[in-house]
Amino acid sequence: MTRLRRVLRPIVSARCARCLSLAALALLVVLASAGSLQAGSKTKATFGLYCGAHNPAGVLRFQRWLDKPVEYAADFVVADSWRTIERPTGLKRWDRYAKFHPIRLVYGVPIIPYSDGGSLDEGARGAYNVHFRRLASALRKAGQGNAILRLGWEFSGGWYPWSVHSDAQARAFAGYWRQIVQTMRAVSPQLQFDWNPAQGWRPFTIGLAYPGNAFVDYIGMDVYDQGWQANYTDPVARWKDTVHGEGGLLWQQRFARAKKKPMSYPEWGLVWREDGHGGGDDPYFVTQMHNWIISHDVAYHVYFDFDAPDGAHALLTGRFPSAAATLLSAFNS
Repeated sequence: MTRLRRVLRPIVSARCARCLSLAALALLVVLASAGSLQAGSKTKATFGLYCGAHNPAGVLRFQRWLDKPVEYAADFVVADSWRTIERPTGLKRWDRYAKFHPIRLVYGVPIIPYSDGGSLDEGARGAYNVHFRRLASALRKAGQGNAILRLGWEFSGGWYPWSVHSDAQARAFAGYWRQIVQTMRAVSPQLQFDWNPAQGWRPFTIGLAYPGNAFVDYIGMDVYDQGWQANYTDPVARWKDTVHGEGGLLWQQRFARAKKKPMSYPEWGLVWREDGHGGGDDPYFVTQMHNWIISHDVAYHVYFDFDAPDGAHALLTGRFPSAAATLLSAFNS
């Protein structure tokens, strides 16, 4: 999904304000949700949340609504320049929040900035290691030396400066990844790394972009309830394509099993789109995501609770009442 330019700059959503009224609504509409939850099941994967850039207050509001600890918080390192990558904004906010609410950070880390430019080939030769050494030091000093980093997230899509478009670039991406991981672990050994291609078709051989098990801790994928197939308005058809379509959940499961790595969902969410290709208030999608997560080797998942320019996802705005009720029933303890 074409996610960001939207979250690469600090944007605080004002739409997480109706938590209490929606919690009451959740109790009324949960029985109407499409699809059935697995009886007596509970997620083994830990719950996470993205609520806008550097927004621990939003995470706390959602946590109160969910009535369950949110154990992971996602954020993005700003991709404007090497300076913004080396010195992420918002670290102090998360550090203060973590003193009272234990939480682990999951960062989307750009590997080529918009303004300064660069190339995967140069990265594979170690040309940018100094910037990632400084980033690792900044995270460690902010008490986030155990963060999970999504280096060049969604690299198999075509919307970021680090996007991979050929087998040659895939090999360079893998080499660049190894340079970054070795550099950052030398500064902060507890950092972990989530290899996170985009869902869907890829214009290259995806295995060539894999840097090797020694450099990867999770196999991630971002999953949103949207579709472009002929019957995209049908929730069942959308989910079937999410699982069985090229580069979908079934591919991820098989790839992760072959590499003996746990899976993750650093972004997942409902979608309302102006072009109509989002599923909207779709409790069936929430039910299926819940059932998939609890029945597979998933380490953590992050709900993308933020309304962005290319689509709305926030649960606590009243846009998705039935799906919000389903999520509350499925994922709280």
